[in-house]
Parts: sequence; structure tokens; C-alpha cells
Amino acid sequence: MKLNLRKKLIAGVTFLGIFGAMSGVALAEDDAVGGWVEGEGYWTSKDNYEIRKSSSPTSHQGWKQVRERSGGKQYRAVGVTQWSKQHYTRAQMVGRVSGYVHADSYRVWGTDSTEARSPWISKNYQARTFYGSK
Repeated sequence: MKLNLRKKLIAGVTFLGIFGAMSGVALAEDDAVGGWVEGEGYWTSKDNYEIRKSSSPTSHQGWKQVRERSGGKQYRAVGVTQWSKQHYTRAQMVGRVSGYVHADSYRVWGTDSTEARSPWISKNYQARTFYGSK
């Protein structure tokens, strides 16, 4: 009986640990119109694009910056969007497998041109940028 209870307790703790870890994962930008993903290229969301196709950005560029520091290399994502209406640009460094967001510029709002830069981090995660509007 004690062994069965112990197994249930271990299974419960394991489940809570996995569930808790997953709940900490930041999600990608759900309502973005488009963006760029390192190693994959540029994309647009057909669902969101159809809603907003009467107005699309003049351009969107995304890239990863790398700098050398005494402690080693640092990385960040950068995105720039040109759009004549109110819009945002967002830049993130994301775990390739987990999808966890390790560095985030959050939305940078503006009209005409916006530039978003994630904070510098020491791990070489995947750079992603997004853009969207209201």
C-alpha cells in the first residue's frame, strides 16, 4: 500500500513540475501580421493579413546582432518596420525547441518607422521579429 501511494505521489509531483514549467513558457505573438524567423525567413499570417490587407507595411526587416564582450559573445534580435499607419514591431530571442522567450523587446508602437531590439543575452537562441497593427 505504501509503495502504491509513493508512486502516485511521485507521478503527481512530476505532473505538476511539467505543467508548471510549461505554464512559464511565453507564447509567440498571436496577432502579428508578419515577421521574420532566423533560419526560416519572412512570413505573413494569412488570417491576420486578410483582415488588414487594405494596408500593409512598406517593409519589415529582421536580423540577429552579435557582439563580443569580455565574458564572451552576446546576441539580440532586431526588427524594423516601415508603415504609414499606427503599428508595432517586436523582437525576441526564443528557444528553438522549447519556444520559450528568453529576451523580449515587447511591442514598440509608432507610425512610419519602428525599431525593436531585444535585450542582449549570452545564449545563442533563435531570433524572431514580428509586426502588426490595431
